[in-house]
Amino acid sequence: MSIAPWVPYHHRQTRMPTLAEALNHGWQLQQQRRLAEAEQVYRQVLAAAPRSADAWCYLGMALHDQRRFGEAEQAYRQALSLKPQFPIAYNNLGNTLSAAGRFDEAEAACRTAIEQQPTYARAFSNLGAVLLKQRRADEAVEQIRQAVELNPNDPLSRKNLGAALVESNRPTEALPWLEQAAAALGTAEAHKDWATALLRLGRLDEAIERYQAALRIDANYAEAHYALSLIRLLRGDLADGWRQYEWRWRRDGFAKPLTDRPEWDGSPLAGRTLLLVAEQGLGDTLQFVRYATRFKQQGARVLLWGPRVLMPLLESCPGLDELHASEQPPPRSDFYLPLMSAPRVFDTRLDSIPAEIPYLQADENLVAAWRVTLDREVPRSAGRRIGIAWQGSRTNQADAQRSVPLAEFAPLAALPDVQLVSLQKGFGREQIADVASHWRLLDLADRLDEATGPFLDTAAVMKHLDLVVCCDTSIAHVA
Repeated sequence: MSIAPWVPYHHRQTRMPTLAEALNHGWQLQQQRRLAEAEQVYRQVLAAAPRSADAWCYLGMALHDQRRFGEAEQAYRQALSLKPQFPIAYNNLGNTLSAAGRFDEAEAACRTAIEQQPTYARAFSNLGAVLLKQRRADEAVEQIRQAVELNPNDPLSRKNLGAALVESNRPTEALPWLEQAAAALGTAEAHKDWATALLRLGRLDEAIERYQAALRIDANYAEAHYALSLIRLLRGDLADGWRQYEWRWRRDGFAKPLTDRPEWDGSPLAGRTLLLVAEQGLGDTLQFVRYATRFKQQGARVLLWGPRVLMPLLESCPGLDELHASEQPPPRSDFYLPLMSAPRVFDTRLDSIPAEIPYLQADENLVAAWRVTLDREVPRSAGRRIGIAWQGSRTNQADAQRSVPLAEFAPLAALPDVQLVSLQKGFGREQIADVASHWRLLDLADRLDEATGPFLDTAAVMKHLDLVVCCDTSIAHVA
C-alpha cells in the first residue's frame, strides 16, 4: 500500500512510500525522541489507511512516550478492535495502563499478551514490572526470570529483574544484573535502578555516582533528583536535601495537591490565611505539623487539610486555627503549602528543627484512665515500661527496609528490669504468639484506639512509658 498524503518522506523519491516504510520512518523519529514528528507521521499514515492496526499501535507508542496516556490507550484499543490477536498491542496497552496507575488492568493486558504469544519475553518482563508496582516483588522476580530465559540478551529484562530483586530485598543478587543493564541500555532509569541497589546496601557514595550518571543522561529525571534528596537528608545536609526534595512533584503518580490557588512564595503572611496540606503517610503529618506554629508566628491564620482520622489528636496542636478533613473539599485560603515543603521554606538545618516538644497533647482523661490500668497490669515494681512496635504498613514501598521481626527485640526482653508493652496493631501482631510464653510482654492492641479514635489511647499510654522503641512508622512520630 502506498501512502499518498504523506509528503515529507518522499519528496525526493519518484514513488510513494509503502505503509511499512512510512511506519519505519516514524519509528526512527521516535527513537530519536522526535516524538511530535513521529506522531505526525503516524497520523498521516492513518489518514490514508485508517484500518491499519499496526499504525494505531505505533501511534499509541508515540503518545505514550509523550505521557498522553489516555490517548495512547485509545489508540491501542483501536488497534485491538481491528486486530484482536495482537500481543504487541496488548503488551503496550499494559505499559500505558501501568503508567496511568491502573495496575489490575495493566496486569490483565500483559497476561493476555502472554496467552496470545507464550514465548513473548518482553511481555513477561513488563508483567513483572507491573507486579513490582503492586508490591508483589517475589511474583515479579518469577515472571521476569522467564523473560530472561526466553531472551537472555535483552537488557531491559535484565534491568527489570535487577529492580525486582532489589524490591525482594536481594540487592546483592541484583547488582550484576543492573550493572550489565546500565552498560547496555545507557538510560537514566537503568542507572537509577543500579543506584537504588547500592543505596539499599548502604554504599552511599557509589549510589550518588550512579544517580548523578542518570542526571547526566537526563538532567530533568525526577526519580534521580528525588533519591539524591533523600541521601542528602540522610547525611544531614538538610538545606540542599529539602530543596531537591521538591522534585517529588515531578515523579510518576505525584501532582501538586491544589491548582485553584497560589502556593505560598514567602510573601508576608500577616492577616492572610494559609492552608497547610498534609501529604504522604499519617506519620509524616504528625512529624511536620510542628511547623504550624512557625507560620502562626508570622501572623497567619493557619488551616490544616489532612486525614480525618488524625483530627482528634491534631486538635491539640497550638499553631492550627482550623482542621479540615481531606475527605472534603479544601477550605478557602489565600495560599496553600504542602506540609513537607515547610522545612524548605524555613531553610531548616540540624540546629533549627522546631523542637517545642510536645506540640501534641494526650487527652487528660485518657491519661488518668490508663494510669490506673497500667499500674494494675504492669506495676512500676515490675521495672521500666518500654513500648515497642515492629511492623509498619505493608502498602508502604519501603516497608521491607523499615519493619523488623518481633524476635529482634529479644535482647531488650531479656533484661531483668524491663516490662515490654506492645503498641503494635494489625499486621505483625501475630508474631506475639511466638514469644508470649517467655517474654514479659503486655499486648494492648485490642484496647488501643478502638472506642476513642486513632492514636488517642496510644498517646495516653505513652505518657506512662519510660521509652518507646519502634521501627519507622507513625508510632515513632506520636511518641
